[in-house]
Amino acid sequence: QSGEALEVVFAGELLTAYGDISDGGNGYSLLATGSGIRLTGNNTFSGGLTINAGSYRGFEFDSPAALGSGTVTILNSPY
Repeated sequence: QSGEALEVVFAGELLTAYGDISDGGNGYSLLATGSGIRLTGNNTFSGGLTINAGSYRGFEFDSPAALGSGTVTILNSPY
């Protein structure tokens, strides 16, 4: 089902997602909420990435491939 999301919530300093995140061709998005996230790997989720930056301490990615495909949206940015 297209339009569904994997939500990652973490209260520590920085969550590092090692390896690849895939949606199996289903068009799922990734929603990151919490203290911070670091994406690595060749991620193939295709529904986009939403970062709820209201309480974020950091967002890192090792390469453009770590962002998956689709739109990157930052909500509640303090900047």
